[in-house]
Amino acid sequence: MKVIIKEHGEAGPPEDVLKEVDWVASNMKILIKKINFIDDNFFTNRKRALDICRGVGNKRLTMHVDIRCDYVSKSLIDEIYSYGVNDFYFGIESGSQKVLDLMHKGISVQNIKNTIDIMKQYDIKSVFSFLIGYPGEEPVDLRETLSIARDIYRNIRGASILMNIFTIYPGTYFYNQFKESLKSCDADSYNWETARNKFWLNNKAYLESICTLFRFLNLSPDIIYFGKLKRVISHTLHAMSKFRVRHGFFNFLLEFRIANYFIQRRSQSAILT
Repeated sequence: MKVIIKEHGEAGPPEDVLKEVDWVASNMKILIKKINFIDDNFFTNRKRALDICRGVGNKRLTMHVDIRCDYVSKSLIDEIYSYGVNDFYFGIESGSQKVLDLMHKGISVQNIKNTIDIMKQYDIKSVFSFLIGYPGEEPVDLRETLSIARDIYRNIRGASILMNIFTIYPGTYFYNQFKESLKSCDADSYNWETARNKFWLNNKAYLESICTLFRFLNLSPDIIYFGKLKRVISHTLHAMSKFRVRHGFFNFLLEFRIANYFIQRRSQSAILT
């Protein structure tokens, strides 16, 4: 965060956070039933996080929280679930220890596997986010990431899996290293769903196809806003993505490569207009 906004962030005390929750619940024109805490470091101070979760739970509200895999334990999940936390976001990023170390992520593949083993015991909404195409990632690393994604899908009921392409932002290590080659004013450069203008990638079409596969995997079965033909195609791709992920078939992604072609063309048209 400090790299992006150039400022030091300081977490507010639980009582101040709970006052803000009260204000939101009292002043919104709609009925508030759930509070989302979008904070990768929410559980860095465990006591503060638990005090906030307990306080929000006492207000009869449910919660979404972000949590790192190395913080997860059954006792912690049991406790915050009892307070009303029924929605989790995990930034997995990679199933390769080599790539995790390159990212300085500070977690291990074993942490991820432990999280899967714990979360499969609950019927709780959970989102697992991955980044592919990180500089230094090799085909074997990508296969390890897809293997972890497959384990999540097969073991955790109702889990959503987000697969995005690594993007370089201003102020970060790779931006300073490659800024002469980056097109900083191009929207594609900051688009997680496209490999266009990401010069460090060699297998752009395949990475985009993988992202498209997981996009259809997460597709809601109730896509009433689509026309009949699009609905049939989307349901078919949804079924094929479920089959591929469950059985680990990530090669020869012809159907998703075709779908990705139209998605990318539509995306580029929207940028140009």
